[in-house]
Amino acid sequence: MAAMLVGSPEPAAQRPADLPTVTISVHSAPAISPVIIDRTLEEASAIWRPTGVTFKWQKAAAIQAEADPPQPTRPRVLIDDSRGTPRGASAPMGWVKFADDEPDGDIHISHANAEQFVLSVGGVGGSARRMTPAERFLLLGRTLGRALAHELGHYLLKSKEHTTKGLMKGRHSIQEFIGAHRKGFEVDTAQREAIVRRIRELGRI
Repeated sequence: MAAMLVGSPEPAAQRPADLPTVTISVHSAPAISPVIIDRTLEEASAIWRPTGVTFKWQKAAAIQAEADPPQPTRPRVLIDDSRGTPRGASAPMGWVKFADDEPDGDIHISHANAEQFVLSVGGVGGSARRMTPAERFLLLGRTLGRALAHELGHYLLKSKEHTTKGLMKGRHSIQEFIGAHRKGFEVDTAQREAIVRRIRELGRI
């Protein structure tokens, strides 16, 4: 079990010199462990890093503690226990709302739905009753981080569309969400080029 839970290293980044870092405000419900939040952000960053896209996460709690806090930024990530709108028999782990084909700037991530998912599948290879808190936190962070990486794709691509494979696939398997190797969450060349163009155009998101 321990060997299967170790994350695999991502390929070396090929970052264009003129590509700015994407700054994102992160707001999380107080009841959610900071360990889960950190793992979520680390996982999302790791999925995007091979594309050359990097993120600066501005956690709301840390910002409020500063004497001269920076202004909140968009996009804004909201991690809480909202349930969203069910999609058939499944509950969404993340969503982005669009208005006139533009994302509204908020990326919603459901800790409650992700926790229900992790407990229902029982971890990588066994029953939920055998999961330690550390294993549950790891799998929750991994699942939430991959959901966040996907929703960031919708925001950065300004698109509601899904693909048949890779990060922007409409439905990912259980193993893709909780497996150690991030297989099934790759960003293809065309998507990367479109995202890089948008980040360059905006300069700072």
